[in-house]
Amino acid sequence: MVAGHVPADNRQTETLMGTTPGGKTIVLVRKKNTSIRVLQFKQGGALPEELQGGFSSVASAQSIVRRYIKVLQDAVDEINAQVALKKEADAKKAATIAKAKATKAANKAAKQATQE
Repeated sequence: MVAGHVPADNRQTETLMGTTPGGKTIVLVRKKNTSIRVLQFKQGGALPEELQGGFSSVASAQSIVRRYIKVLQDAVDEINAQVALKKEADAKKAATIAKAKATKAANKAAKQATQE
């Protein structure tokens, strides 16, 4: 379809633009009887401000969607990195506690052995 061309039957057409890290599919929909396109979540729901407005070309909409998904993915990656660091710190803390308990138990056993 030629950009800006409205099909003679005026059907609403839909173009896949991308999927958010949370799994929401973003589509570009041509409004009936116009050459203007708007973004929508295929599953429904309100769009964030960054994705609102009309687009006259698929390329301009795709650029906005790519930037939006990148920002979301960067945030998800940062959260995952923080979670991994916390898990690593928690594992080190648990290992230190286990080592301290083992040392205490060994010392207690050694003390009892020397008293016998």
